[in-house]
Amino acid sequence: MKRVATILIDTYNYGRFIEEAIESALNQTLSAQDLEVLVVDDGSTDDTPERVAKYKDKITYLRKSNGGQASAFNAGFEAAQGEYIILLDSDDCCKRDRAALVVEEFERHPETAIVVNARHIKMPDREIFEQYPDCRNLRLDRTTLRTVVKCAYGTSRTAVRKSALQRILPLPDSLRIEADLFLLALLWVGNISSINKCLTMYRVHDSNLFHSTRLDRIPLKAQCIGEAISGIDKLLRTSADTDRLDLIEEVLLPYKIEQRELLFALDVESGTAERAEAVSIEKDKFKLYWHDWPLGYRIYKLMRLPLFYTLSPRQLSRLGRLYQSKNLKRFRQLVFPFDG
Repeated sequence: MKRVATILIDTYNYGRFIEEAIESALNQTLSAQDLEVLVVDDGSTDDTPERVAKYKDKITYLRKSNGGQASAFNAGFEAAQGEYIILLDSDDCCKRDRAALVVEEFERHPETAIVVNARHIKMPDREIFEQYPDCRNLRLDRTTLRTVVKCAYGTSRTAVRKSALQRILPLPDSLRIEADLFLLALLWVGNISSINKCLTMYRVHDSNLFHSTRLDRIPLKAQCIGEAISGIDKLLRTSADTDRLDLIEEVLLPYKIEQRELLFALDVESGTAERAEAVSIEKDKFKLYWHDWPLGYRIYKLMRLPLFYTLSPRQLSRLGRLYQSKNLKRFRQLVFPFDG
């Protein structure tokens, strides 16, 4: 049965979280007649199937063999009955009015292909309420570039128009994680709206693949970011009707810097990292984010910049681990407020 919107929950071995995610999707203010809740299980080996079974009369459950996030998305995108697909990771939750506000935005602006929203981020030691640009139906161009780049991607903050999505599918199955990054290609298909309201509760925990800094998980993350970047570039440059190609590099720059940071961390551990690369990465971050940082945080970043010229990469890494282990970020946030 056709629906107005689908909340697509992708899951793999998150049985301990899945019920809360489903409950939040079922508890939306948008009419149940207009909303489909679709759970795509990417071959979970825990108790996910048993936990989902209790909702069999209220949701659509699609179980497939394990293939990673992109393959789960592709299966979900094909099966979704709604024109507006609202993404939700199974360890996160929707606020009650998320679906209604997203649908309202899509309905008001037929040219909009993506709607993103701010998140309430729950971390083990603190909570963050994101501040997002509050903008409607922006077309990516030179004048809107900085605002659009601030509307960062992310599964549980993103909703897409299915008819626009068809133009970039399928997502590369090689993206076992970071598949949501590929959705940036939609910026060349339609416009973007950003709702500066925390419509998602985003949970940071020890099993997060996206937030994990464990060295054994970094190679996969760096690889998938690189493949997403190259895939977007290839897709757009081979599409005859694609314009604004000069903006590809600038839209993808934050993610290229992130990939370089991940690869640098691996080089530090192997003893092959070079100080020049650390300095180069830090300088590129200055160029990209300087105008977005508040004054206090700019001062903090300037104060630490000499360390990149004087310390070896391994010494910088040790200092960074000390900073995290002693929870010095809390002190820094008191003196130089910014959740960067």
